[in-house]
Amino acid sequence: MIPSPLIFWRSWTAVLGPLILLPIPLLLSSEDNSEAMWCLYTILVMGIYWIAECLPLAITSMLPLVLLPLFGVASTAEVSPNYLNATNMMFLAGLMIAVAVEHCGLHHRIALNIISFVGTSQKMLMFGFMLCSMFLSMWIS
Repeated sequence: MIPSPLIFWRSWTAVLGPLILLPIPLLLSSEDNSEAMWCLYTILVMGIYWIAECLPLAITSMLPLVLLPLFGVASTAEVSPNYLNATNMMFLAGLMIAVAVEHCGLHHRIALNIISFVGTSQKMLMFGFMLCSMFLSMWIS
């Protein structure tokens, strides 16, 4: 049996929402209000994504970082400070790396390799995990 297309309503909303709203900046804008229309388009697309939750809210909230520079409304340098400064961005990137390490199971492989390399004595295990923590924190932060 063929599934109903309504099962994938979030996917349809994610694709068709921006396409249906595209005439707003294309047809209603003049040279005076072109940037305002593209900004309105971005806000409406975000509103649809937010209400329908067709994308995770974290991704929806980051859409202006991509769309506003893409449409020429504001540069990335103007939009980015409204979200994060450099220190917060580094912290967020470290969290993303940590989630990726956990997702792929790398932390288990590292732990097992350390145990097999240093042995099972308490001193050597402590040394192995301290060495691993030092090495990983050097790359993550």
